[in-house]
Amino acid sequence: MDHKSNGFILRLERFLSGSDAEIMQEEIDVDQATLVTFTVEGSLFALPVERINEVVLTGTIVPIPGRSSLLEGMMKHREDIIPVVDIRRKLGFQRSSGQGAHILIAALHGTLLGLLVDAVSSVINVSREELEERGQLSRHDSGRTIRSIINQGDMAFVVLDFQALISAHEAASIQQILRSQEEEHALAG
Repeated sequence: MDHKSNGFILRLERFLSGSDAEIMQEEIDVDQATLVTFTVEGSLFALPVERINEVVLTGTIVPIPGRSSLLEGMMKHREDIIPVVDIRRKLGFQRSSGQGAHILIAALHGTLLGLLVDAVSSVINVSREELEERGQLSRHDSGRTIRSIINQGDMAFVVLDFQALISAHEAASIQQILRSQEEEHALAG
């Protein structure tokens, strides 16, 4: 795990604990994978922590005319305007109406995206062996978004395949919509 991921884990743990107190960090084991867990419609999901740049509270999401079915809208993040993708739609749930509590900021297929989720739960470690095993449900996942299903203690969660979550075609479509919006804004201004 690189230095960037270690810093992210510390920031995320502080965010989740609601504290800026110093958090002791365990020795990182190369046989372990670190995951960010989050909920969508009451189900627990996870993504590899190294794929997530940061987690932010949901701010104002501005709808975009002509958007793709996955695109919830745009939001301002620091100095950038980024597209926000409703992860519920990709997972087969109903559109959220922008009510998610957290947004996972991540770069995928060359596009900085916000992934709208209900809540970020925790940062956990699992063995790389567990992560590589595909669970029973993954055989039925037509979108191939499921990487594995893990049982850990009293928790069961679905680890999503980050690269398959948003296809290159979907990312290109989102980029095109954003370019069109920028061009319209430039012509109007």
